[in-house]
Amino acid sequence: MKEYVIAGPNDFISLEGYTLCIGNFDGVHLGHKRLIEYAKSFGDKVCAMTFDPHPMTFINDVKNPKYITPYNTKARLLENIGCNAICKVIFSKDFMMMSKDDFIVMLKKINPKRIICGYDFSFGYMGSGNPDDLKKAFETHVMDKFMLDDIRVSSTIIRDYLLNGDINSANRMLNRPYMISGIVVHGNALGRTIGFRTANIKYDDFILPGNGVYLCKIKYNNEILYGMANIGHNPTFNKQDDIRLEVNIFNFDEDIYDKYLEVFFVTRVRPEKKFNSKDELIEELKHNKEYGLSFFKLNN
Repeated sequence: MKEYVIAGPNDFISLEGYTLCIGNFDGVHLGHKRLIEYAKSFGDKVCAMTFDPHPMTFINDVKNPKYITPYNTKARLLENIGCNAICKVIFSKDFMMMSKDDFIVMLKKINPKRIICGYDFSFGYMGSGNPDDLKKAFETHVMDKFMLDDIRVSSTIIRDYLLNGDINSANRMLNRPYMISGIVVHGNALGRTIGFRTANIKYDDFILPGNGVYLCKIKYNNEILYGMANIGHNPTFNKQDDIRLEVNIFNFDEDIYDKYLEVFFVTRVRPEKKFNSKDELIEELKHNKEYGLSFFKLNN
């Protein structure tokens, strides 16, 4: 997929002949998929314009925003659902201060064939521009909200589901298991002392689901493995201030430090819990693993 980058309001690229879809596309959820499919129905090449970092970084002074899908993951998912190109706007204070008229001038220089956006899309300083403003300058098509079981599908709602540990509801809106990728880094190696060796994942800008134990699939070296992930502070012993993502891969004993993993969260087993002893923790982990082996229909 071709990538265009706009690093400043005066940067020039040409999207002549493209159908341009504009939005943050965090999560690339069912609503986003519907928007891209509609764009493809016109028969022209499709480009998704997205903003990185998230505009909330500047608008609400969020120093380290967390994403459902950081940029590289988002780009790959957009390509998978049919985008021919992605236009990455490097969001900055200059862009934040841009008037709605100047934003439209920038789009005119880019010269897309048509624009498609969501009904709630806003642009320009203080969100002063809306789809009606775009219609005055371009062939513009506005997608209505997308509902799933009478609930609006949105990145905000998916984010709330994730933070509350409701991985099943998040996965339904995403139409796939929620995924976090990262490098395996060194932890305190306590897992192996209790018979449950774990890979400690450096998760960077991804949103972590709520603390607890999850069944997951793990992609490593193009192979799909199975296991359970723990998210939390390790409250039973060696409590950590930071939240860790640790994955125990079933029937697996390779050294994978510094290796890249993709972790797909399938369902939640239980919330985080402090146990009274190490033996009590070990027994619980055995039960969790037995449940996971049965869930995935695996042999022990």
